[in-house]
Amino acid sequence: KTAEPTVSLLAFVEGKAIGYILFTRVCFEQGQNQPLMHILTVLAVTPELQRQGIGKELIKAGIQKLQEKGSILVFVLGHKEYYPKYEFIPNAASLGYPTPHPISEENNDCWMVRTIGIKGFEVGKGKIKCADMLNKPEHWTAEKSDSQ
Repeated sequence: KTAEPTVSLLAFVEGKAIGYILFTRVCFEQGQNQPLMHILTVLAVTPELQRQGIGKELIKAGIQKLQEKGSILVFVLGHKEYYPKYEFIPNAASLGYPTPHPISEENNDCWMVRTIGIKGFEVGKGKIKCADMLNKPEHWTAEKSDSQ
């Protein structure tokens, strides 16, 4: 329930699922101000179909759905060279949005944020808290930060 509202999309080719993206709700760890914000938790494309723009289309469609819901910020812990192509800004902690759990300094640029709502960064700052299912230290290890 703490992940809602979510955005979950599947990409199909000839009736076969070839890609998936999931965004879940995040909030500030403290404070009364709780704007609608999300984290991109999963982006997967069938290996033989990667590098064909499927991930790009899933990100684009997912962000459009989030905007329709009124979400303002989107976070991701991911590949530091992949996600900036889609307007994610590396090192979200330096912008005032620390990770839910510590990550190694060498992975600081893997924690990213993107504004998708009119208020953007004006919604406030603070440590991010994920849905209960993701709010565990083992989900914030270096191995996770290298996935796309």
